[in-house]
Amino acid sequence: MGTAFRGNKVIEDIYDIRHLNISSLVQSAFQNCSGLKNVTLPSNIKSVGNNTFLSSEIISCVIEPGGITSLSDGMFFACTKLQSMTIPEGVMSIGGSCFRSVGLKNIIYPSSVTTMGAEIHLYSRLSTFVILATTPPALSGNRMFSSGSTPTIYVPDEAVDAYKSATNWSTWASKIRPLSEYDG
Repeated sequence: MGTAFRGNKVIEDIYDIRHLNISSLVQSAFQNCSGLKNVTLPSNIKSVGNNTFLSSEIISCVIEPGGITSLSDGMFFACTKLQSMTIPEGVMSIGGSCFRSVGLKNIIYPSSVTTMGAEIHLYSRLSTFVILATTPPALSGNRMFSSGSTPTIYVPDEAVDAYKSATNWSTWASKIRPLSEYDG
């Protein structure tokens, strides 16, 4: 499949890739797809290249369980219309700038996440950040959010102190709250 869809203005969703005999999407495969609105990444997709959906006009994305375990660097970079994201258990790594400059207001990361790259949510509109991991994921630096726009960070109740004192997470200690306070 390669980058055949890069810059495509007609394709609106990629749900049917489940019927193709492919297990990966290459770097920039759907970059600048102005018609692409809905993405469902089926379980047959096991890896995704960097910047796969860079600057596309995606509104919603669902990642089905049993597929990819890593969201690549810049995977949704500059998808400014992205409003809904479903990340299943089993995803362990979030690449740098993965959700940089996106329209998401809320995000929930599963308990399986163990590492997060730098600048994941830089220049984004995020107001609520939920992470279900009881052990704070390793962070690549302390610049996950834009200066002055750190969202409220909800973590498992029993892990609040661990997050507040963890390397790089301690930067946002005043924004870290117990999950029991989350009303989303």
